[in-house]
Amino acid sequence: MEDLLITILPIVVLIAFWIFMMRKMKKSNPMNQLLTKQDAIIKELQEIKEQLKELNSKK
Repeated sequence: MEDLLITILPIVVLIAFWIFMMRKMKKSNPMNQLLTKQDAIIKELQEIKEQLKELNSKK
């Protein structure tokens, strides 16, 4: 039982560390941040477009 634990434990620790690093890299990915900003800008432009349509229709 000890031999099995000694064999498997380092593998489990390495896999857990690898998963942790992958998640951290995904969050700090500059491309991810760029896409998030781009989505926010598109949403703002759509809101401005709707406001301009409303103003134009009132005239």
